Amino acid sequence: MHLLCKEVVFMRRIGFLVILALLLSGGSAFGKVYIDIDSPAFQQFPIAIPDFKNLDHDEKLSGLSGELTESLSSKLRITGYFRIIDKKAHLEDQRTAGITAETTDFSDWSAIGAEFLVKGGYTGTGENVSIEYRLFDVVEGKLITGKKYWGTRKELEDISIKFAGEILLALTGEPGVFDTKVAFIGKKGKNSDIYLSLIHI
Repeated sequence: MHLLCKEVVFMRRIGFLVILALLLSGGSAFGKVYIDIDSPAFQQFPIAIPDFKNLDHDEKLSGLSGELTESLSSKLRITGYFRIIDKKAHLEDQRTAGITAETTDFSDWSAIGAEFLVKGGYTGTGENVSIEYRLFDVVEGKLITGKKYWGTRKELEDISIKFAGEILLALTGEPGVFDTKVAFIGKKGKNSDIYLSLIHI
């Protein structure tokens, strides 16, 4: 009986410490969920993706700027969660703006109705490229998540898919629909084999 009481008291103390830690951290155990995709009132969220910056100023890589933007935009459109704001509506001067929070004028983005903003930059040598992605909360003017990837120019689509998945995870708390694996059965005569297929969006 005494042992049971001690266990109950111990568990209560543990529960109190967990709650206290969450309150002091100002967050939740699962992080902030920005988009509730299960809400009956769900609407597409406006997101802006300006052309990526050529950080090396290498003329040979200038074509990647719009290519990277369009590649990521197309992946996010497929999800149905986002409305990509037309680049013609962008107000911020991309010639002087940077890709960090400190070098971004969030008022220019909130003025056109953007709630989220993706900025990026890249460097490269030959076929090898390094790409930085940053996702911002426009309303709060802060970074939500950022990633840096290395690869070849032939792998740009794969890199875009990876960061699109990171965006969905950061905003919804759920993994994305990209790189989905599907199992199916193939029959040859009396034998059946199980195959695993990777659906690349």
